[in-house]
Amino acid sequence: MPPATGVQSTHVTASTTIQGTVDTGWELARCEGLVQLNATGAILKGALESEVPVHAVFAPRRLPFDGFSRVQGREHVQRQLAMHQMRILSIPGPVRCVRLLQRAISVGHNAITLIPNDQLGTIASTLERLVGMASEGFGCGCIILEDNPALAPSACPRLAARRFDVPAIEVASLDELRDAIEQALRFAMVDGSIAMIIAHSMVLRSVQTIQARANRVVDSVDQAAWLHRARLSPRTTAEQIDSLRLARRLELDRTRSLPSPGEIEPVGFILCGPARVTARHVLQRLGLSGRIPLLELRLLNPIDDSIVARFLQRCRDIVILEPRTSSMVSALLAVSEVERRRDPSSNPARLWWQELPPTDAGDQLRLEPSDALNPSILARKLSGLFLKADPSLKVDEHLVRGALDEKSMPIPVRGEGLGQSAAIHRIQDELVSLDAWIREQTFETPTGSTHALFIEGKPVPTGVERIVYTETWDRRRFLAEGAGVFTQVMEDSSPRIVVVCDLGGTDADELVRFCRGVTPPGIADWIGILQVELADGAELSRALRDAATKDMMTVIIARETNPRRLDTTALERSTREIDRLGFSKLQRVIWSADNACELRLPSIVTQADLGLESSPGPLQTVYSSDRISDRVPTMVRFRIRPQLEQVEVLRTQPPEPPMQLNLSRKLPVPRPVHSSSGIWRVHLAGYRGESPGLAAMAMLQAGRFMDYQVMGVHRAIPIGPGRRAWSQVLFTRPRDGEPLPMRPEIPWGEADLLLGMDPIESVRAIGPDPELRVASSDRTSAVINTGLLEDQQELGQELPEILEGPLDQLFAVDGMLVADLAAACRRCFLTDRMLDLVLLGAAFQRGFVPLTTESIEAALASMEQQGFGRCQDAFALGRHFSVEPEMSEPSRIRHDEPTPRLKRRLVLTESLSRRRGSVRSRQMNQLLDSVLSTLEPMAKSSRGRASINDMLICLQRCVVWGGIDLARRYADLVTRIFEVDDQAEAYPLVRGSILPLADALLIRDIYYVSSMQVSLEQTRRTRQRLSVRPGRGDTMDRRFLTRVDLVIGSRRWRLDIRSSDWLPRLAARLSRVIPKSWRGTPAQRQRRTWCIDFFESVISDARSDRDSALARVQRLHELASRTRLRGVSVGELEHLVARAGDEDQSSVDAS
Repeated sequence: MPPATGVQSTHVTASTTIQGTVDTGWELARCEGLVQLNATGAILKGALESEVPVHAVFAPRRLPFDGFSRVQGREHVQRQLAMHQMRILSIPGPVRCVRLLQRAISVGHNAITLIPNDQLGTIASTLERLVGMASEGFGCGCIILEDNPALAPSACPRLAARRFDVPAIEVASLDELRDAIEQALRFAMVDGSIAMIIAHSMVLRSVQTIQARANRVVDSVDQAAWLHRARLSPRTTAEQIDSLRLARRLELDRTRSLPSPGEIEPVGFILCGPARVTARHVLQRLGLSGRIPLLELRLLNPIDDSIVARFLQRCRDIVILEPRTSSMVSALLAVSEVERRRDPSSNPARLWWQELPPTDAGDQLRLEPSDALNPSILARKLSGLFLKADPSLKVDEHLVRGALDEKSMPIPVRGEGLGQSAAIHRIQDELVSLDAWIREQTFETPTGSTHALFIEGKPVPTGVERIVYTETWDRRRFLAEGAGVFTQVMEDSSPRIVVVCDLGGTDADELVRFCRGVTPPGIADWIGILQVELADGAELSRALRDAATKDMMTVIIARETNPRRLDTTALERSTREIDRLGFSKLQRVIWSADNACELRLPSIVTQADLGLESSPGPLQTVYSSDRISDRVPTMVRFRIRPQLEQVEVLRTQPPEPPMQLNLSRKLPVPRPVHSSSGIWRVHLAGYRGESPGLAAMAMLQAGRFMDYQVMGVHRAIPIGPGRRAWSQVLFTRPRDGEPLPMRPEIPWGEADLLLGMDPIESVRAIGPDPELRVASSDRTSAVINTGLLEDQQELGQELPEILEGPLDQLFAVDGMLVADLAAACRRCFLTDRMLDLVLLGAAFQRGFVPLTTESIEAALASMEQQGFGRCQDAFALGRHFSVEPEMSEPSRIRHDEPTPRLKRRLVLTESLSRRRGSVRSRQMNQLLDSVLSTLEPMAKSSRGRASINDMLICLQRCVVWGGIDLARRYADLVTRIFEVDDQAEAYPLVRGSILPLADALLIRDIYYVSSMQVSLEQTRRTRQRLSVRPGRGDTMDRRFLTRVDLVIGSRRWRLDIRSSDWLPRLAARLSRVIPKSWRGTPAQRQRRTWCIDFFESVISDARSDRDSALARVQRLHELASRTRLRGVSVGELEHLVARAGDEDQSSVDAS
């Protein structure tokens, strides 16, 4: 690939990129040059270019055709549709689409209908009526069928085409899909029926650069387009010819490298669909292009017998490669049998489709479904056949080994706990628990006393008197087929539980109305309907138990309300606002109430960085009662304790990053690592936004600006809220204007770059998933995020073990950046949704992306204009992370605030904190002045100044806890330690005594914690930690959770009260009247007394045995710095201190 910096076409601006790939309307109007289209754009472009007018396109609002509902409202698309008198209708169901096609044909219109593969069976009867319509006076129709063997293995579009005896064309790329629109309509006109286009799901989820042609209707001022269209070769006329003659004119079926008459090659291939491109790619990589005969079939029905028969006579063994291993076999075998009967002396080739021909070594392999679409698997399984064509070929030298063996680790579960399947699995778990519970019960019912559940997929229970039948349905299937359940009740009166998982619906009462509407008259009292919350396991369990004890049919509708965790549609809607703004408007942080009492805090934005107690929703008041033990002696205990503090920040403008970043700083232009390569591939493990994802769209647009031949493919399986599985991008340079014969899917180990947004999906891409395995240690560069994303943290997922260890053996050492970039992204944008562009920026700065700065920035500017916020900021942030990886580490609050300023702030805070605060503030001011004058020699060093600041804060906390007297006592102990300390070593005894002494004096009871929660100092620190700026429109709301426990004997009653600040303020006021000797537990008061006596002994022993005293003080300082001192008993403290003194004495003796 030529160096990216040398391309002249990359000097584009953001204004020109509005006509890029994101806006399909501009691409549809192009009459020449290269355009970049997805499947939706290719179908519309083919309809607009077709000489046969297309009046309507009927598309269901379902994958993979849901893109039509998004583009039909765009202004430029509407303009092109109006010029061509065409309309797009997005219909909820495919059956309705076929009926609208039938209506359009009956009035003489030409129309296109799109059908997903899993709905092929539902349209069969409607399609039979449509096929029987006469062509004279009628329009023609085209049906585009998805072929998805993994989703619908028993519904084959090729067999359906032969069953209905309609012409069928199968495409292998979006370019062919565009051309097939007009071809299929002409077949429909000739055949007097409809025609089908079969497109594999891999084709429908890809993006490709194709050569544009002029539309059927051009603007009156667009003379160039009219002249360009006039120069095209004449199209097929509407003369009365049969389908085969039309196919031969269009040259749909082609042979390659066919031997001369009389010559017989040992092996040949018949190729269908995407397998045509895969096989040609494999042959090109192995240097066998032009040496093995190929027959590429595009017209699957009717079969062109002449070209197939001619091919059968020129080969000894023929392997049929298609997406489904046996869908075309019967038609091809029929041709072979006809040839055998016509000329008994002929010897047609043997056909192989599942079993491969035996190799010279006697090995015989088997083709599995979809093997023909994976070039890595296909090359390995056909290597023995390739040796028949070229005995000197060394296949292993052309194959790339993956970074990991497929048995090296288990494949992580994709999308666990998400979507309809996760909801059904949760319901089935509840049914299994219900079965275990009901078998243990002995209650009497009219039909028996022993009970059991019949669960779908489980054996029928035996030896019980009463069986409760259970059924589990999803919403869509229940609305289509659930009426039969109510009809069955008329004949079978067995008790029954029907659980309907209501996900994806917008009308909460639709299922209830449906159930009441289909209930037969006279049995309404025998059918009960309940609505429960799916996320509330206790409510669902109670509803199931109640239903199991009734001799009737109970319909339980389990649905989700806010917050939604399983409904992927609702989760995607919730993330669109974040993608539009580029930051999260609402930031919710939940931390422990004790954090208000900490002396030193890190500057942290999210609860994940603190390891805090958190939940996806706000705090709530909760009541519970339980039995703590059966052997607890009779006692009464009452306790009130602050538990959690919740802070919600609502922002109207992007937050200021907590790290001091200068994103406008000019960075050096990277030199592309792959500048000399002709092919460049990237795999994105996890993406956000509409397929193929924002990062992939940015690269596709930028690559098009640089005149690359770009292709992309994606797998849109949900793996998180608004996050899909993976996407891949391919850059090539066309040779003589012809694209290279390759698909965008990355063969094993041939990825040049791996961008790992989702850590679990990154592990899949590295090795264990046979569909991927894209990385190799000698070729692949990687930028991988090793931090869990927000939804993964809420679900309690763990980081894969391989990402916790060194990755040098998996990737090139100089081409790897592995860090927790998700946490860094959350600190800057308050969300990890921008992580994909941050990774792209980091990879670009390291030279892993062969694009120029101008092209990628223009693509990002275009995406921002399309409604995705802060794309350029995220990209710039990634570039800075690549230059300075330490910036991904969390920053901390700086403790170098000038001491005079800190003193003035503490005094002012005290004067504003309470009534008559001026008297207390004057006393505090005098005390601080006295301490500063005494400790002035410590201010000569940075460590000393930090310790002085810590002491000033401790003195202010002492005033809050116990008034000015406690502060004076604390100051007296510290100044006495200062007097016996050594100035030459920067006063280590004083620096080690400040924190542990304050931690012991400040007992964290309800009064102190509450006082600190409502203090002005805590409000200021919260605003600083969360970067709250009222001047930018930020608002902050705080809520507190207080736990009340009442224990009587072995029973405990617990109430968690969510409140505003009235409860902490009440406790803070009570602290003024509660005697200080009553505060704290006996253990806390004993620890405080011990610490005071300990530092008194340090003062007395410092002159005689200073080293031992310093070692003991340092041990306490370490405990206080890690906030562990208040959790250690007095006995443990004595043991730790004694051991520290002994270790110091041993080191002295050894020296």
